[in-house]
Amino acid sequence: MGSTKYEKMVEYLDWANCQKDALCSKNGTGNAWKLLIFGGGLLGQAGCGLLDAATWGVTAGCHAVVAGATSWGMHAVDGDLSVNAEDALTAAAAGLLSGMGKLQAARNAERARPAVFTSPDPLVGGPATSIEAEVPGSVASVNSGLLMSNGLTREVDIVLTNGVVVQVKSGAARGLTGQILDTALTTGRTVVGYAPDIPLAAWTSAANQGVAIARTASSSDQCTIDAAA
Repeated sequence: MGSTKYEKMVEYLDWANCQKDALCSKNGTGNAWKLLIFGGGLLGQAGCGLLDAATWGVTAGCHAVVAGATSWGMHAVDGDLSVNAEDALTAAAAGLLSGMGKLQAARNAERARPAVFTSPDPLVGGPATSIEAEVPGSVASVNSGLLMSNGLTREVDIVLTNGVVVQVKSGAARGLTGQILDTALTTGRTVVGYAPDIPLAAWTSAANQGVAIARTASSSDQCTIDAAA
């Protein structure tokens, strides 16, 4: 008899401790609800992730509401229906982290976007943009001045970040070979040319003098890449 009473007392104490712990209940229903709430919170956060195309405020607000509601639901199961500081902090942290992530993603996308160069000469801006798209970060400037050995400056069409210069000429490109050789001599830079309409004879003559001149936009990319190498 005494043994039976003792066993019932132990059983009651175990149940009481279980209630006090707030991590279980007499029949495990509390744990089941908490698992459902936690799973619902995960699904809610995944749903917020689908709002990436929305504004910063909408996305951050969605994550904050779902996180706060999940935090509240975990203790509401145990009978505490109040909104406490932990719920507020959880919501704030979720919203802040979501917003920071969205802003960083926008910055990364902006950095990854190829630069577009413009120039009064259409044969300068186009090839410069094409080269930059082929090798991001490779174009330093267009229509800029370079210091010559005599202390004066001369304008060149395209300057790459590795120091290579591209001189551009339209039409028959008369004088381009001499311009390239003179630019290289006075600035100490490696210089190549771009002339889409240069006659074959003039192009061959330049090549025989060791002067690289591209005749198409794609060959202009490769020409500058080869010169840089």
